[in-house]
Amino acid sequence: MLNVVVAAALASTLAAPRPDTLRYEMAFARDDSARRVVDVRLRLRVAASGRSVVELPHAWAGHSDLEKQISNLEIVGDRSVTVSDGDSAFARSITGRPGAPVEVRYRLRQDWSGAVRRPEYFRAIIGDPYVLLVGQSSLARPRYGDGDSVVVDFAWKNAPRSWRIETSFGGGSAQRARTTIGELLEGVFVAGEFRAYSAPAYGRSIRMLVTGRWGFSDSALVAGTRTIVERERAFWRDRAARQLLVVTVPSSGGIGGTAYTNGLVMYADTTSQLPAFMRLLAHETFHQWNGHTIRTAGPEGGMKWLSEGFTEYFADRFARDAGLLSAEGYLEKVNENIRHYYTSPVRNATREDLNRRYWSDPDMNRYPYYQGYLIAGFVDRELRRATQGRFTVDSLLFLLYRGVRGTNRLVDDALFVSAAPQAARSALRDSIASFVVEGRTVPVVADSFGGCTVVRTSEMYPFDLGFDANASTRSRVVSGVRAGSSADSAGIKDGMRLRGWSWFNGDPTRSASIRVIEGDSIRTIAWLPRGNASFTVPQIESRPECSPSRPS
Repeated sequence: MLNVVVAAALASTLAAPRPDTLRYEMAFARDDSARRVVDVRLRLRVAASGRSVVELPHAWAGHSDLEKQISNLEIVGDRSVTVSDGDSAFARSITGRPGAPVEVRYRLRQDWSGAVRRPEYFRAIIGDPYVLLVGQSSLARPRYGDGDSVVVDFAWKNAPRSWRIETSFGGGSAQRARTTIGELLEGVFVAGEFRAYSAPAYGRSIRMLVTGRWGFSDSALVAGTRTIVERERAFWRDRAARQLLVVTVPSSGGIGGTAYTNGLVMYADTTSQLPAFMRLLAHETFHQWNGHTIRTAGPEGGMKWLSEGFTEYFADRFARDAGLLSAEGYLEKVNENIRHYYTSPVRNATREDLNRRYWSDPDMNRYPYYQGYLIAGFVDRELRRATQGRFTVDSLLFLLYRGVRGTNRLVDDALFVSAAPQAARSALRDSIASFVVEGRTVPVVADSFGGCTVVRTSEMYPFDLGFDANASTRSRVVSGVRAGSSADSAGIKDGMRLRGWSWFNGDPTRSASIRVIEGDSIRTIAWLPRGNASFTVPQIESRPECSPSRPS
């Protein structure tokens, strides 16, 4: 419910920020049921046109109901200010004297329960151990363009004395930064009881917050993070990189991570092994450049081959070069991506398909990771051949980064191709059109992933759980079991109540299992999650006479 209050006295209580300044006050509190909440106040001024639009969180990361986290919404202003419904249910139109002070007030709460897990962890996490917020899902904001510059002030109040506060824009009880609306919305804000560490990397520090007990030591985590960040900053030659915030929190359902403005959050089961953890961290830190500086144009799905697939490709290389993957382990990661790509049920999806179904279809959501991985290897080989080894995919990505750094330019296919030497552009343009736009299969050829490899083929089955995993795990009730699937053959039925589940996404060779509630007992059902039809899949092997590592 929206309450509009006209208060002439408000003008005297607000500071006089510049028109492009947003002031957020974030106060920790308790609601009537003693649950922790965050009371938010946003202070801004009416635009020079006499009209501003304030937007509430609504849709992000597959969620389309983020407004349910918000209650007690009020917008107050001086006597010139009037508030009306905006052009959507999640927008408010504010008219008044240009420069008139306005304050947006609301209460933010965690609207889900249970263990931290995907996709719920993209919503506000507000609990007693810690609070973890993301701008996209937590902050009201004026309707500006993503690249529009703003000054933001944050003041944090009523935090427990034992809590530590760290954000994308600094630590402590207050932060001030000149940034953009896009960077604000991709910002991460963390407060709670964490173990805190700091380490230098390529001239700038890393701030690390760790909670939970893991199967590896904090010192090993800090050392591994420093090594990865040092190598990646050196790759981009970025001594001006801002401080990086790395947050590690326990979650259920495997290992995941998300990169934010000047930071990243790692969500993982506490039984996760350090090499897998660090390999994912290499992926997320790479997004500080390929994702946050190299920003892509158009609907999100259609350029994920670059922002996610290329990032996967380089993350494996950095993990190998840092000693986290052996040469053989690196080739296994390459082959894993090839298997996922060739057995994907959406392998020949067009760009239009991806744009339409990226967030709604789990297969579409993962597909660009594998597609882009193979494209990166293919492009690297073609660029090396066209330039006698003088220009590589590394060179291409670095020139792309240098060309857009400090600008608001968004990368599309044309800008990507323009970073290549003139002699290679035509073939590169044709490859992107074929693989990405039209959805044709990316070939795997010798030397795509190293100069000492050969390609063999194998018969393989696709990964297929046999039921709707997303809907079932979210509701904790099995649904969508397909007749004739491996799940159906194992005796899994719609309506079974779930106590737990375990599988290795994308791997049809490893057993999957669910635990179902039957009266007063728990029964475990295990099966091999593979489809019924096999595929011919290329795989990379190293030649015995030489090393599979990429020649310099």
